[in-house]
Amino acid sequence: MSGLVDVMLIGAQKSGTTALAQHLGSHPAVCLSREKEPAYFNTNADWRAGLRDYHALFASDPDQLWLEASTMYTFLPEFGGTHERIAAYNPDVKLIYVMRDPVERMLSNYAFRRVRRLTSDPPEVALLTDPTFVNRSRYGMQLRPYFETFPSEQIHLMVFEEHLADPSRSMKEVAEYLGISADEFGPVEATTRHASTGEARLSDRGRRLKHHQLSSRVIGSLPSPVRRFAGRWFRTTLERKPEVSAELRTRLHRLVEDDVAQVEEWLGRPVDLWSRRS
Repeated sequence: MSGLVDVMLIGAQKSGTTALAQHLGSHPAVCLSREKEPAYFNTNADWRAGLRDYHALFASDPDQLWLEASTMYTFLPEFGGTHERIAAYNPDVKLIYVMRDPVERMLSNYAFRRVRRLTSDPPEVALLTDPTFVNRSRYGMQLRPYFETFPSEQIHLMVFEEHLADPSRSMKEVAEYLGISADEFGPVEATTRHASTGEARLSDRGRRLKHHQLSSRVIGSLPSPVRRFAGRWFRTTLERKPEVSAELRTRLHRLVEDDVAQVEEWLGRPVDLWSRRS
């Protein structure tokens, strides 16, 4: 409504942000960006120069709230200064951050990377040697710069498990925060699927070929048995969710327990649906 992006869903990764963005975008008063995750402010130091292209991702209806959803806006310490660029762009922006049980989020992120062949290490190695797994579940660390920059009234925190348990209530709270009617959302799904396990997904190689016009034409001209064989080669899957030991879970919980305490302080209540270290 301001000629700027009004709402940003800034994370956390693997916490249902895609489904939430799509559901928010089903509201007639909300315009979701054509590219769900533009990731415009996390690396673009000269962000003012490309605003025309950034704004072109949104419909031109001035009466709608413009919404984008970029989880990379909370990828500290990989991308610093994102909150400052967003504040300089629109100091009145409304921010939404959805959080999942931090260890379950790490495991989902790990499965996501395994499916895409971005790691082949077992979870006991990957989760403790690649700091991004833990850092992206350190919600206190990721959010602190935003709370130091924006009024708390402009930051809406959501708990993924609470949203799944009562999506209607959750969406009513979001609607109230955004100042729109909760009655005009599309149907609320009872559950949110995470496709990192149990479903074949395109590998990085497959996604690159999918978006290459010549490759698409060549593959489309192949006999169907050859296309099916190629599809199996370019897709990958995990049959089940990765299993980790109780000892590893306890160790991972210990790494994020201060952040969980900070989140609960911001919320003003404990998050009872999250597991705790023993």
